[in-house]
Amino acid sequence: MVNLVHGVFSFVQEVALNTRLYGHVVEHPGYELGTYTKTLVERIDEALGTIRRDGRLTEAGEALIHQVELALDEGRRHLPKPVLSLVVGATA
Repeated sequence: MVNLVHGVFSFVQEVALNTRLYGHVVEHPGYELGTYTKTLVERIDEALGTIRRDGRLTEAGEALIHQVELALDEGRRHLPKPVLSLVVGATA
């Protein structure tokens, strides 16, 4: 479970970085930043579900996961609208 939490923490940082880069970098067909970020968000959501369902979080762990969820929500808010509509459960 520690490794899963570490991965979630790491990849939510990547989501934050990608949302800042979107529209400022040259993209190549098949390697679209928005599509990749959407995939990251979906995988992080799945991992968070596993952590919430199967983890026995300490108070510090709960606080960490809560902050990760807030950061992920912030990342969703900054995804381009066409990509945001592809993220399951996302709201504009």
